[in-house]
Amino acid sequence: MLAVPFENLDIVPLGRPIQLEERALWDKIVVRRRGGFCYELNGMFAWLLKQIGFDVTYLNARVFRRDGSLGIDFDHLTLLVRVPGESARWLPRWPRASGMAHRRPDAAWLADVGFGDSFIEPLSFEDSGEQVQGPRAYRLEQAPGGHIVWQRDYDGTWEREYFFDLQPRSFPSD
Repeated sequence: MLAVPFENLDIVPLGRPIQLEERALWDKIVVRRRGGFCYELNGMFAWLLKQIGFDVTYLNARVFRRDGSLGIDFDHLTLLVRVPGESARWLPRWPRASGMAHRRPDAAWLADVGFGDSFIEPLSFEDSGEQVQGPRAYRLEQAPGGHIVWQRDYDGTWEREYFFDLQPRSFPSD
């Protein structure tokens, strides 16, 4: 997330068609060194995670508007990530840097590299409290029909980022 920026230039100002096939995502993000919006960035990240043994589920998310209402279904794409079976043997090397090595290898994580200025480490579904990341913190709140991602901003106030459900979704390249 620190090397590949969120950007939606193709959608709004340039009006280019959106291509979500893996080859097109690879070309845009890796070859041409561009950023992308949530479907592009999380789509490419999911492909990468799958290649190295993670179990990835695409999830529908709805972004909270300024007035507190929710945006439309599929307004945002986020990822549920698990490390299945044998691949779990190397998991402790990955989260140890973020202080999460004590978690079960088969635990569920929320990963999202396509929301812009948000969390950069996966959020654990096992941790219902604050999950501190630098000067900010995040928490997952169970809500009717899904979960809400909350962000504690620099000034200490908590704001809802988005709501997501756990219904597995497909991606155009699947």
